[in-house]
Amino acid sequence: MKKLFPFLLISFLFISCKKENERFGTKIFIVAAQKTMCTPWYGTPHLCLQVKESANDPFRGFDENIEGFNYVEGFEYTIEVKVYDIKNPPADASSKRYVLARIISKK
Repeated sequence: MKKLFPFLLISFLFISCKKENERFGTKIFIVAAQKTMCTPWYGTPHLCLQVKESANDPFRGFDENIEGFNYVEGFEYTIEVKVYDIKNPPADASSKRYVLARIISKK
């Protein structure tokens, strides 16, 4: 029994952490120095961020808010964001919530 207790404790902690990680993921975004024009299906064209997830990818318009990120045009950022799933979002809203975890670089 003494040998079983640590195993059960570690298993419980691992399962608890796994459930927490299922609620969100972490992504690295490279944010361009200039914004681009986005045309959402539900509204009028407006400026939005340009992001890519890899140096080899092309930039794409990103029509979402990143909570805690204060973008300054003219700087290229590499940022880490936490992505949360939103349960039952409104029909005209995203099913994801993006929160800045940290700024990796600002050039």
